[in-house]
Amino acid sequence: MNETTILLSPSPGDPNVKPDFLATVEPLSIPRRQSSTSFALPFELVLDGYTREPWSSGGDDQQQQQQQHGNDNNGNGWQSCYLISTDGRNRLPGFLQYLKGRKKAALAKFEPTDGDGSGSGGGKSILVVPYDPPPIPPEDFPEGVDPNQVMFVKYLRDENVLKKRGSGDDAKKKQQQMMMLQQQKMQQQKLLQAKQQQQKQQQQRMQQKQIQQSKMPKTATAPPPSNKKGGGGLLGGLLGAQRRTENHLHVVRSSKKAPANPEDLANYDPSTAGGAAGAIHAFRTAISSKLETFKSDPTQHVTKIDVNLSKLIRGVPPDEMDRVTMD
Repeated sequence: MNETTILLSPSPGDPNVKPDFLATVEPLSIPRRQSSTSFALPFELVLDGYTREPWSSGGDDQQQQQQQHGNDNNGNGWQSCYLISTDGRNRLPGFLQYLKGRKKAALAKFEPTDGDGSGSGGGKSILVVPYDPPPIPPEDFPEGVDPNQVMFVKYLRDENVLKKRGSGDDAKKKQQQMMMLQQQKMQQQKLLQAKQQQQKQQQQRMQQKQIQQSKMPKTATAPPPSNKKGGGGLLGGLLGAQRRTENHLHVVRSSKKAPANPEDLANYDPSTAGGAAGAIHAFRTAISSKLETFKSDPTQHVTKIDVNLSKLIRGVPPDEMDRVTMD
């Protein structure tokens, strides 16, 4: 394998952008640190892409990666190699540090070179510069070699090997996704069944509670107070006032004096006393009678009471008329 000029695209994927020079490299032989099968690189190649796919990692176990990504006896699997910069421009260390800082690998795709022994797959070859190359002890480097100018690369002669492996990985991922969806569906069904069972138990408890309440003896409850005519309200207040007035009629003076003799006082009747006291007593009796009649008739809701003052005071002496007024 002769010297190869490596260019670096400042805008990966854009064919109209001119790539920049990175380094001129040639293979470096490090015992026990590279594949036994040799491979050839073109005179010039362009690193115009980056990736973080698992197959782009350098790692410590190259044999395991080769088994995972399609290595075979024809050398169509992954191979590794060390390249050393010979241009003296010292651009390679900064580029490798850039890859390491961003944890991604640079890659270049190119047509297979003549006589490289590539398989019949017909795909492009791939060169990968991992960000995590396997560590090399300083004593393993040949004498006079600067480790900062050395670059570890991986080489795959046919990219279709990755595509085949990728299709198998996709099928496996789809199968795993299907299994996860089935598990989620089963969990949802279990949750739904548990919720339905809980609702059914609650309904059964409510039905049992209703049955127990229906079997309990019913107790008579007092009817709620009514605003209709009865014991309370405005009508009751008027009747109570009439009774209190009857107890205090003796404070109204009458022309007919109450007997001074205690024996005759028991037989004294204010209704026959005449004067203001008799008029008030007669008025109270008439009003009380009408209100009691209205109260005892549930079919009547309105009553009318006529008051004729001139008729009430007809038998009241003139000196007592000022005691019987509408007030």
